[in-house]
Amino acid sequence: MLNQLDQYYVMSPKKHGYGALTFTPNLPEYFDTTRPSPPPAGVNISLDITTPSIRKFDADFLKPNAGCVFSQKIKDIFDESPDVIFYPLNVSLRSGPISGEYFFCHIVNKLDCFDYEKSNCASGSGEKITNIKKQIYVESVSNIVINLDKRYDIFVADNSPFSRNPIFHERFLENLLKTNPKGIDFVKLSEYEWSLSSS
Repeated sequence: MLNQLDQYYVMSPKKHGYGALTFTPNLPEYFDTTRPSPPPAGVNISLDITTPSIRKFDADFLKPNAGCVFSQKIKDIFDESPDVIFYPLNVSLRSGPISGEYFFCHIVNKLDCFDYEKSNCASGSGEKITNIKKQIYVESVSNIVINLDKRYDIFVADNSPFSRNPIFHERFLENLLKTNPKGIDFVKLSEYEWSLSSS
């Protein structure tokens, strides 16, 4: 088992509350299933940003109600990886469609790799939680430990409280930084801390 935390980074959005995805034809299983299959080819995917405070959209990464969304320049970095599947996406504000290319991102690898016993998971009262059965009570995570059986380009720790934050291998970091990304932080997994209030 590998535990090479320094080789991985977490994608963390700087903004939240971006609205909801819509699949046409409808795909309720994508929201209701823990590990849904990739959407079929030809499906139409839209994101309506309804948050009143957002009048301009200029982020390169966001987390809607399922999956995640990348801008064209972030997609280009991961385009050849077998660990992710991209779909064209229509994004609209209240004022109408926005310019620019965005893509819905289906991450193939959803792994039960988060170690509750070795990581520092705490409830709001400060109680240390070491059992996934009490995941609902976790309000903060630090000193993260994950267990991997091989190297992945990009994955999510599906059994963790931060299961919707993509984790990617360091070999992509330099090219990601060259894009001057907006609305996104890249945090080394060994230094990443999650809290319910900031998710």
